[in-house]
Amino acid sequence: MSDKFSGPLIKLQTREYGMTLIEIMAVIAIISILSAVAVPVIISILPDYRLRAAISDLYSNLQRAKQEAVRSNGECGVYLDVANNRYQVIAGGPDGVCDGPAAGFPPLPLNDDILINYMDLSDYGSGVRYGSGTAKKTVPGGNIPPIVTVSYVNDRIRFDAKGMARELGYIYLTNVNSSAYAVGTPSISGSIVQKRWLETLWE
Repeated sequence: MSDKFSGPLIKLQTREYGMTLIEIMAVIAIISILSAVAVPVIISILPDYRLRAAISDLYSNLQRAKQEAVRSNGECGVYLDVANNRYQVIAGGPDGVCDGPAAGFPPLPLNDDILINYMDLSDYGSGVRYGSGTAKKTVPGGNIPPIVTVSYVNDRIRFDAKGMARELGYIYLTNVNSSAYAVGTPSISGSIVQKRWLETLWE
């Protein structure tokens, strides 16, 4: 008996993989439908996402000012430029006293002050700016005027060498959707809180 195969040769057919025109058109149609649904949703949530980023950065900068005041054993403050939609974080420098907001653009600190950070709310887009949006009350619960931006006296919040707040108040931010957030220092202990307006109250 021979081990050699002597029967007829069978040619195996191999399939060539690829996409037909109908399959390509079906994929394009599915992508178009998904885009039509997803794009409006993304556009609607983008302003609030940017507002949350802005309030988170503002909260972080207040914390940074407090930590810098303790670290340097001197004043450190956040100066709010409501008219131009900006704010600055300023350290007191060698003498430990904040002399005021930095001047010019880019900002130049006064005397021996040190510019720690500088933020422009307009950079976030979606109309992020100072304002109380649709909020009907201040964070402490009082009746709110038509527009509230900053409740700090002289538009500044400074921390001393012990991390305690020299001023009490809140900073309000809003966007094109009129959503509203607030961040501030409600007590001289220097604790920093962040709030969001939810239709009838701040949470």
